[in-house]
Amino acid sequence: MTDFLHEDLRAEPTQEVPFETLKPDKLKAKVRQGLPLAVKEKEKFYKRVILQGKPLLGVEFESIDNALNEVWNCTKFDRRLFRFEWLSESGQQLVGEVMARIHRSQPQITFCPLIGIVVGVLVTFIDDRGKIWQMIEHLIQSESCPIARSSTQADADDLTIRDLGLLKLKGKLKPWLLQISSSAINWRFFLCSLSYESCVRFVDCLLLEGAKVKFRFALAFLNFCSSQGRCVIIDGSPDEIDDDLILQMIEDNPSDVEKILKKGFDIRNLQMAIVKQLVNRHKMLLDLRADGLEAQMSRLSQKHAGEFYAQAKHASSSLISINSMSRLFAILPPRFSVQNLEKIFSTTTDGYAYQTALRKLADEPACVILMKTDFSPDVSIGAVLCGMKSPKTGLIGNGESFVFRVECEVESWFWHSEMPTQFAHFSPGNLNIGNGALTINDDLKNCSTCSSEVFSSPNLLSRDGSFNRFQVIQMEIFAFSSFESI
Repeated sequence: MTDFLHEDLRAEPTQEVPFETLKPDKLKAKVRQGLPLAVKEKEKFYKRVILQGKPLLGVEFESIDNALNEVWNCTKFDRRLFRFEWLSESGQQLVGEVMARIHRSQPQITFCPLIGIVVGVLVTFIDDRGKIWQMIEHLIQSESCPIARSSTQADADDLTIRDLGLLKLKGKLKPWLLQISSSAINWRFFLCSLSYESCVRFVDCLLLEGAKVKFRFALAFLNFCSSQGRCVIIDGSPDEIDDDLILQMIEDNPSDVEKILKKGFDIRNLQMAIVKQLVNRHKMLLDLRADGLEAQMSRLSQKHAGEFYAQAKHASSSLISINSMSRLFAILPPRFSVQNLEKIFSTTTDGYAYQTALRKLADEPACVILMKTDFSPDVSIGAVLCGMKSPKTGLIGNGESFVFRVECEVESWFWHSEMPTQFAHFSPGNLNIGNGALTINDDLKNCSTCSSEVFSSPNLLSRDGSFNRFQVIQMEIFAFSSFESI
């Protein structure tokens, strides 16, 4: 251990771990259990997992004056996460110098919230500043870097954590996750507020196993918050997991907090291929939103439709083709793109009964509504409704909802944050989607569509600003059910 670690935590490195000879499975098991803090030559472990066999060079690392001030005044790092009381004053200064050098020499790194905890752990085991910088430089330049290096990547991670929570976790968490912003999960602040031993264990696992560790950790954190009576809806609003509450939970439950990472590894059947798919789709959608989402969605729908052919075929819609259903899958919110669609209502089998449709929707948090009308046999219209409450009464839904039109292509219109939020309104007499974008009457005869400010959409039938009444000829409603591999 180095002088960069707080004096009270230093221990003589007397224990040995044969890092160079351990096979991957045995090394992973040892790291998950927690390597001894007083271990000889921990540097060998970091060289193995970060450099992947590449040699360390004799690189000079010059000190940077006022490094921490420089770091806090740039936008690449989150000052709230610099909570490493286990570092000595010189250790905190060195972490600041490494981060300042990232700021100066790595322009491609635009936002890297977790780099501080990685540097902080490394400096407690490695004395040589040049070696520390080489390892960090290699890590952040690597294609397999397990930490976010841009705000888009960080947002995609948070959105994926929320999606995984909705797919994997149980209890009262799901209604809470549907209403909060993904950034409100606040898992990074929790991580950086843990004890030195827990931070070392997290970083060691992250560097050895990759990005999946942070998703397992965040899901375990959500389960922990739920066990403490948090992550609930209070008076219609989501409970906030703010910094002060996190610090209080850590103080009140020290033994449970230290088990968070182990509980994360206990989560079953978390397929990394699915996690990567969710992250990549969120990154793509975030980039498209920055460039103007609607302008890109048609191309996105066509480009990625083939990935969803099996799910589209499983949906077995009689109103649109498998290819069109595949294109609709391609623009669903990412967590739904890894689930199956199950038909729960059809006028062919259930009749033209609005109340029957409402009853079958009673416990569904999201659905796809698809219909043919008397306007044209070649046009289908519909909506994807997300964040629905049970029972279905009054205003419901969230900003993941959208409306669409299927003719030769799948056209879609989405909500933006500056727009009104009347996503859907259920009543005994009708369902009004997007404040007029699509209104379904209880007899399915006196329905209508018009332009909508909520989704910035035109009349879904004629694609203009007019008001159209129509009669439903056929309607199907689908709900989402998870793949077993999720």
